[in-house]
Amino acid sequence: METEKPIITINPSPDAIYNKLTDILYFRKLTLTQKIFKGMDQLYREATAAETQEFLNSDFLSIEGDFNASKVTVPNRKRIALVNETLSRFSSEEKQAIYEYTSEYGNVTYTDGKFKLETDDDLRFVLWGIQQRFYTTRVGAEKRVANSIIPI
Repeated sequence: METEKPIITINPSPDAIYNKLTDILYFRKLTLTQKIFKGMDQLYREATAAETQEFLNSDFLSIEGDFNASKVTVPNRKRIALVNETLSRFSSEEKQAIYEYTSEYGNVTYTDGKFKLETDDDLRFVLWGIQQRFYTTRVGAEKRVANSIIPI
């Protein structure tokens, strides 16, 4: 019996399958798949109620009407979990550049250094901006949102 060498287990069915044509990863259990794709659990983590409220209290946001943390959908809670880490790495100048970049796409009112949030859709737009998902096509100057990002 060898105890010093790594063990490879071959299962009758795969833990994960990636479809390159549709750019979709299918998996049976997140816990099994995280062994293959390190950090994948962070993509599926939701911000807690406290993290969501803390984000909504950010100095670059102005909450309007009856919008509050309880109205933030699960997809936006997942985005908040990712964005919090991104913002923590940015300098003040980089944050300001991101806010200005987001405001250029104009779907959410941006005045006096604050985004006016009235709906979950407004929040989603701001989160996309912080994730730098907006781009403008060279031909036609059509403004778009990237659904997935692959650094090149």
